[in-house]
Amino acid sequence: MGAALARPAQRAARAEPDRRSPLRALYLYLVMFVTALLVFFHLQHALRDPLIALLGPVPFGPQAMPADELPRRVAASLSMVLVAGATWWYHQRVATADRRAVAIVREPAEWRRAHEYLLVLVGLFSIILAAVGILAGLWEVAFDAAPPPTVTHFPGGPPITLPTALERLRGQLPFSVPTLLTGVALWLIHWIPARRMSAATTAEGDDERRSVIPKMASISSRSRARSACSCRSPSPSSA
Repeated sequence: MGAALARPAQRAARAEPDRRSPLRALYLYLVMFVTALLVFFHLQHALRDPLIALLGPVPFGPQAMPADELPRRVAASLSMVLVAGATWWYHQRVATADRRAVAIVREPAEWRRAHEYLLVLVGLFSIILAAVGILAGLWEVAFDAAPPPTVTHFPGGPPITLPTALERLRGQLPFSVPTLLTGVALWLIHWIPARRMSAATTAEGDDERRSVIPKMASISSRSRARSACSCRSPSPSSA
């Protein structure tokens, strides 16, 4: 039924008035935004579970799943990546064809910019947070030689030794490394076309440079980078 309804709609949408429609642009870029995030998060899951199994369990950290469960979990995550990625690719082709077929229209162009720069910010924030977390863990391993403290959860309870700096880093890497890799991919896929269009010496490039959305994204990325580094950077006393 979906295919039967989609074919007439797609044939009608080849007309210029439909290609210029803000509602059509909203649909295309909303689908692309959601499917890009699905690929982003499920690819992290596909990378995270094998890393947990490779690095081994740590106290108070992620525990490796049974060996027979790992292939099923990874296959489920990769299946979602393939389906969402194919959906994103198709809608990206349609949106690009619409943009090239008609003159500049304000609303569709703004939807495209909002979609691109929101994903750029998601990728950039993921890179910053994952990189700061990894560097902070490496700093602790290199310079924090104090033995881990022993605590009790309740009076009279058994003493529990907290994880060492190396164990904390091992517990963090299965989350930080996939976030870093997928963040780099998400950022590059959307940042390179956005910058290329902004640098173009065409009417579309002029319109891109006049838009407020890239300027807001640039300001937000700089402020977020400063706050992440100030919050997660190791203190000098820890050395």
